[in-house]
Amino acid sequence: MVQINLSKEQEEAVRFYKGCCEVVASAGSGKTTVIVNRVENLIRNRGIPPEKILVVTFSRKTKEELQSRLVRRMSWHGTDVEVTTFHALGW
Repeated sequence: MVQINLSKEQEEAVRFYKGCCEVVASAGSGKTTVIVNRVENLIRNRGIPPEKILVVTFSRKTKEELQSRLVRRMSWHGTDVEVTTFHALGW
């Protein structure tokens, strides 16, 4: 895992693995970084298959950014993670 300085709260969200985790914070606070690190932690350290992970976000722009970062960090594992928006999920 790439070493990134995270706050105590961010680190807690990254390390949490028992069930769903909702990340709610203001703009520019590092939500995307936390989600990418959490997904990587689940796959690399917890053995969760990427195709069993669902990331739901609000905007299409954030969805695309999340997908891009996941692929950069984890190559093909990043493409196996389902990333979608609330709108697309409910469609």
